[in-house]
Amino acid sequence: MPFDGVDVIFVGPYDLAASMGLLGTNFKQNPVWQETVRRVLIAAQGAGKPAGIHAQSVEEAETYFRQGFSLFSRRLRCAIPSFSHQLNPFRFEGSLMRLIGLSRTQTV
Repeated sequence: MPFDGVDVIFVGPYDLAASMGLLGTNFKQNPVWQETVRRVLIAAQGAGKPAGIHAQSVEEAETYFRQGFSLFSRRLRCAIPSFSHQLNPFRFEGSLMRLIGLSRTQTV
């Protein structure tokens, strides 16, 4: 499967669980959910793309790292303002960075 124009494959565990109708359950223990995450990882590796996933703890990130994931997020606090198609993307980037408390020289 080609992934031209895609730099990273990232799994949002809760987004995936929601799309599978598993929210409100212990979805990370669900074998179907686990197999789906594994298949995403294999697809990313097969395409030569790094795979990332959200982890709730350092221990969970270590488990995902051992599985083959190489990028992790722990917490995402971000407010995205509504905007029109006419918004200058550079102005939007600066506004978004101010909302999340970053300067242009910082990295996430």
